[in-house]
Amino acid sequence: MKNFSIMLLVVGVVLLVACKHQPPSGTTTTQTATDQPAGEKAPAVVLANTIDPICEMSVDGSVEDTVHYQGKVYGFCSEHCKKEFMEEPEKYLSSIK
Repeated sequence: MKNFSIMLLVVGVVLLVACKHQPPSGTTTTQTATDQPAGEKAPAVVLANTIDPICEMSVDGSVEDTVHYQGKVYGFCSEHCKKEFMEEPEKYLSSIK
């Protein structure tokens, strides 16, 4: 039972590190997917999505990883998911909720 608890703790820490949630920085509106660098804490933004289209995790306006595409701001749980979206944004737009 002790080994199971330790393993569960390790998995939890890995998941927390993989999907960090911090406020976004800056805002721009363009017709192409643009990466928004991490910066100082900013107020929450209104996102065009509530679910990360890559991994399907819940996201809100306090996430750090955002992309501005076609006049909307999309949020992602991690840098990896954001980069995946930026490679082919049209592929994922149909799954945006």
